[in-house]
Amino acid sequence: VKGGYELIVKGAPETVEVVCGQRMGRKLEKWMEGQGRMGRRVWAVASKQLKVKPTDLGSEEKGMKIVGVVAFEDPIKRSSLKAVREAQELGVRVMVLTGDKKEVAQAVAMGVGLIEMGERVVSGDEWEALGDKARMGVVKEVKVFCRVNPQQKYEIIRTLQDEYQVGYLGDGINDAPALKLSNVALAVKEAHDFVDKENAARKAKGIPPKVIADWWPLVRQRSPKTAYPPSYRGYTPEEVEDTIKHSVSDLYRDANKPRPEVNVV
Repeated sequence: VKGGYELIVKGAPETVEVVCGQRMGRKLEKWMEGQGRMGRRVWAVASKQLKVKPTDLGSEEKGMKIVGVVAFEDPIKRSSLKAVREAQELGVRVMVLTGDKKEVAQAVAMGVGLIEMGERVVSGDEWEALGDKARMGVVKEVKVFCRVNPQQKYEIIRTLQDEYQVGYLGDGINDAPALKLSNVALAVKEAHDFVDKENAARKAKGIPPKVIADWWPLVRQRSPKTAYPPSYRGYTPEEVEDTIKHSVSDLYRDANKPRPEVNVV
């Protein structure tokens, strides 16, 4: 920008609203809900003019102004419906854990034949409010979870493992804790978020999944001025962060006798 700089951010509308300290209005919210029902993701875009080049972008993400929203579609692969059907015929229960909004998660799940109109979809906030006993009942009933963060994905898999073998298919670094915990971890070949693709399938350093999940909020929110504690349960921040980057496949295959049902999340 002439005479200065422009900071531009994009993300989930509700997150951008917090950064900007403003609401988008009911008319725009209804439009975004409609886009979600069609299976389209929506990003909000905000900007801010700066006089000097920022040294810490995180600290500048305040007082911004929403400039618009954009909807985009990630088409369902033609093979998805067949894959879900074949998995079900083999006795594999397929579930979806996603950070997307409820409307998007519901539309995609219906598009691949996983759920029907009106079936229950549970959000990350709803999951947080449940007790341990209720959680087991929910994971047995519900096939789709929306707006779940890495910690909640981890908890859902851990709950399932009380009774099932769990396989997990992930395509981004947000999936690292869940991949680490699952009995069978599968990383999508074209995953774009993993830092070191060539070495992504190597085994992690043996750091327990719980440690990775506990550290995750710190790792995701890190900025140049953020200082990690010197260690956590005997592991350094560098060890945990490196494990998150690389623990995406070939992890924790249970050698015990298979249980009656396998869940692929």
